[in-house]
Amino acid sequence: MTVIPRPILDLMKPDDLNVIITRPRHQNSVLAEKCRLLGIRCHCFPCIEISPISSKSVHRQLEHALDDYDFICFTSPNAVTHGLNSLPQLKHLPAHTRVAAVGESSARALRSHGFNTIITPTTTTDTEGLLAALEQYPLTGKKALIIKGMGGRELLKQVLQNKCCLVNTCEVYQRVLPSSNSPLPEHIDAILFTSSESAENFVRLNHLQENAWLLDCQTIVGHPKISEKVSSLGFKKAPIIAASPTDGDMYQAILTWLVKSA
Repeated sequence: MTVIPRPILDLMKPDDLNVIITRPRHQNSVLAEKCRLLGIRCHCFPCIEISPISSKSVHRQLEHALDDYDFICFTSPNAVTHGLNSLPQLKHLPAHTRVAAVGESSARALRSHGFNTIITPTTTTDTEGLLAALEQYPLTGKKALIIKGMGGRELLKQVLQNKCCLVNTCEVYQRVLPSSNSPLPEHIDAILFTSSESAENFVRLNHLQENAWLLDCQTIVGHPKISEKVSSLGFKKAPIIAASPTDGDMYQAILTWLVKSA
């Protein structure tokens, strides 16, 4: 864990720093408060809004009764929230059905709803990590349901299918471009991105042809693939990559940036 000695923190004058968080508004509070406790001026500029898909549409996507699935995988905390809202019977699965989560945030969301036994990544806290964890289970001929947002990566589905698993995906929410947002401060030191889509939307929302100075800001991202996206969008500084997009790991990446900037 990165710890900043008090003299260095005083030297950095964090009150002079402006950090932009681009997560959906309802997911900003914990990380924003951590930044504020450091003395950083934290600004929420959501680049994604989460919109649930109707329960009727969700049910139409299911190819089997929920009791028939051997594995049910949730790809995000939003997948947990909106999946359980649309399919409340998920809380009463039979003993043979194993529940899996991509990342600790998704697992934490499941635990808050009473799920105690959850397959979670054993290596990296992403889809690749979950696939590594699933290696210990027989998959051939099994039925898996992936509960997810609209679009996104297909890696989990593809790998499970390659292992002769019967896979059904169920999209329970969609990410949309916010219709309005607060103006950005005149000076920005760092921008936090926890998805590639949020980075793309930040560029769209802020017309970087007219605000090219934003490309000089330090970016802090939650995954190497987001780093690649940020660089392709034209941001000039090498992104600082957090261990995962979780609040704790993004906060540690902020501390790393502060130390490097001191």
